[in-house]
Amino acid sequence: MAVAPSELEAVRAEVPRHESAHLHVSGRALYADDIPLPADALHAAFGLSTIAHGRIRTLDLAPVARMPGVQGIARAADVPGENNYSAVRHDDPIFADALVQYVGQPLFAVAARSYTAARRAARSAHVEYEALPAILDIRAALAADSYVLPSARCVRGEPQSAIARAPHRLRGTATVGGQDHFYLEGQIAVAMPRWMASSNSAFLPKTSTAMAISFGVCPASVLSTR
Repeated sequence: MAVAPSELEAVRAEVPRHESAHLHVSGRALYADDIPLPADALHAAFGLSTIAHGRIRTLDLAPVARMPGVQGIARAADVPGENNYSAVRHDDPIFADALVQYVGQPLFAVAARSYTAARRAARSAHVEYEALPAILDIRAALAADSYVLPSARCVRGEPQSAIARAPHRLRGTATVGGQDHFYLEGQIAVAMPRWMASSNSAFLPKTSTAMAISFGVCPASVLSTR
């Protein structure tokens, strides 16, 4: 089958080069897990919400600070920049301040001498909530007019009039378990001071860049993403 010259334009077009595509395809990409950690590296873990929706009434981190190996704790008030890691809508706080909106939402972070110690310490916090009604399925979300993003409606032709003219019609409800894809990737980052440089160095996935800037790990011009 002959191909029209216009259909080859996309093949010949120059596109911006992904900064690490050549490393991915060659197996030479450097990830955070590939970086040897210093012997005195600290490991962080999050303290997470245990309810889907509610107000934080008490967040007592004194038990966390007393756990073995703990070197520091960070919560919303400790974020020097914007308490947000959403790059598009700016609606995802790094740490929930007064309101939690899903199970597993970070409330604070703890740094300790080992990852195990950090996780144990994170689970020792005393948290009290005022539970609020939670939207847990699509029908409840539709009834409450609650959307993550504005809805999009795709229509081709005139479906209503076509259905009205159809000799056979079925009415019912179909439920599909799959959901629209949310952007996900491994969330891991390594930050190390480099005394010969003007600032720190960070190795992190691109979705963590906003968080690194918020915490002042280093400015965007110094970040190295992989």
